[in-house]
Amino acid sequence: MKSTDDAQVFSVIAELAHQVDERIDPAALRLDDTPLNAYGFTSLTAVRLLTLIEDRFLVAVSDADVLTSTSMRHLVDLVQRRSKTEGKSAS
Repeated sequence: MKSTDDAQVFSVIAELAHQVDERIDPAALRLDDTPLNAYGFTSLTAVRLLTLIEDRFLVAVSDADVLTSTSMRHLVDLVQRRSKTEGKSAS
């Protein structure tokens, strides 16, 4: 992990994932490159999660982001990058 901020962002995203689909266990998620589908994510789950991420972190998420969001590491990096470029705090 790069920083405490990464851990905070990851924790929020893990809880959001559980809100989208109660079968996704936040405690089972890892901040690594494990494919999201290994945790039970579907394309619909990813779209719903990215919508919640947009709302929670106030960052823009494009259609391309939905298609390329492949792991929790990628989602955290996406939020961190967008927060910096859009001048917002990710935590």
